[in-house]
Amino acid sequence: FRMMRLNVTMFRMMRLNVKKIWQLLTGGEMKALLKQYADYRTKELSYATVQDFSDSIDNFPSICGLNGDLKNVQRPWIIKAIIANLPPSAKLLEIGGGEPIVAGILANMGYDVTIIDPYDGTGNGPTEYDYFKEKYKNIKFIREYFTKDQQLLQNKKFDCIYSISVLEHVPEENIEGLFDACKSHIKDSGVFIHAIDHVLLGDGQQSHEQKLSLMLKQLKLDDQLDQLFKDIRDDVEAYYLSAEGHLFWKGSTPYRDFPFRRVVSINVCKLANLGLHPLQ
Repeated sequence: FRMMRLNVTMFRMMRLNVKKIWQLLTGGEMKALLKQYADYRTKELSYATVQDFSDSIDNFPSICGLNGDLKNVQRPWIIKAIIANLPPSAKLLEIGGGEPIVAGILANMGYDVTIIDPYDGTGNGPTEYDYFKEKYKNIKFIREYFTKDQQLLQNKKFDCIYSISVLEHVPEENIEGLFDACKSHIKDSGVFIHAIDHVLLGDGQQSHEQKLSLMLKQLKLDDQLDQLFKDIRDDVEAYYLSAEGHLFWKGSTPYRDFPFRRVVSINVCKLANLGLHPLQ
């Protein structure tokens, strides 16, 4: 227990340091990242790996230790996937952005980024809308839920709609409506990019499988799900939520009420025109 407390303390110290590093990311460094990941390989359906996380630690150290959970591997993967598939100046929409760390970096790289998020605490999300709007002046904010008939998005279409650790919080009955909204606001040449928390083993496994299947059905990827799960279980490189990350999620909830689960990040990078060839 003392060692765990020490690790948590060290992790908190690391969070303070990486925030400073991120603030010092220069224009030259961003241009180098744009060049480095222009040929980054993405698949329609994949999962986070230790190899990719190691690459992110080397090249995105400032955003690989901010939370202590799956966002440490998801945030840099989203950036790499967007760089690989969309040029700077592309119009991006992030669903449920929370604190827009990724959106801020992408905007600094030249992307035109809009965030739609109610900032009402839904799904344990933040509520500090005024603070974020003041801090991230290079991002457009829409403080609303994302729906097909959202007036503030009327007639607007984007080159990419993406999310980070958001879709798993959407109730099953709202999944079809969410993807209807995505399809209404994506350009024909656009791409959907999502990093989704998924319980592979443990409490909630069945409901997570059902929800993920519904999401992938909307993207015509559900036929790949069984093979994906097999690949994850057979792959020593598969990246799982750590014990420290679980404690971060658990918070003050007693462990007996929130036991450890094997959680992975499912990564989606799908062309909006579902008849086109997959992104490879």
